[in-house]
Amino acid sequence: MRMKKKTWVLLIATCLLVYGWYKLFYKTWSNEGVAKDADCVLAVDTKRVANTLIWQFITTPSQWKNISFFSADDGRVKWSDMVKLPDYVFIFHKAGQPANALYTVAEINNREDFEKGLQQFHFEKTGEGHYSSKETGIELIQSGMKLLIGNTGVEDKKLIIKTAAELFNKKEYAPKDLLQGNVSANKHFSLQLINSVFGKHQ
Repeated sequence: MRMKKKTWVLLIATCLLVYGWYKLFYKTWSNEGVAKDADCVLAVDTKRVANTLIWQFITTPSQWKNISFFSADDGRVKWSDMVKLPDYVFIFHKAGQPANALYTVAEINNREDFEKGLQQFHFEKTGEGHYSSKETGIELIQSGMKLLIGNTGVEDKKLIIKTAAELFNKKEYAPKDLLQGNVSANKHFSLQLINSVFGKHQ
């Protein structure tokens, strides 16, 4: 009986370790969120950022005492309810577009929460699957469960529509070996400049 109990404890501990490793360290990524002619790519390693925050919380709890992670639900929708946070967030600029035309691709987390969030953050529908919010400065193009996120500061609205068509319809993506440089950097943030308006390859 004692042996069985030890076996079960070991099995549960192993499962918890594997689950913890998967949630904290296992990462996947895809090139389907970056346009083929991107000349500037910033990668954000979201798990690395989250792990750093968790470590800071564990080692310096006094600095976090005024922050509540368990606040009551007031019925408002959070961005995390609307959009899934991937292991790597790729923010890119397309060659030939204004310097302030930056994009990222995300996936809708919950369609109902997404619809609520559009109202909550005062997004106006400006076209089929096209939403804009002056309050947040964010512009969205929706295709199924996919979103292209841009900024409202770009005057020519045809640019984000064209970019969405290239990604969602034509499926023209940046080559994987280009983004591998960002991923292999093993940093919280990794920037690549490829003969762009921001500078030359770094």
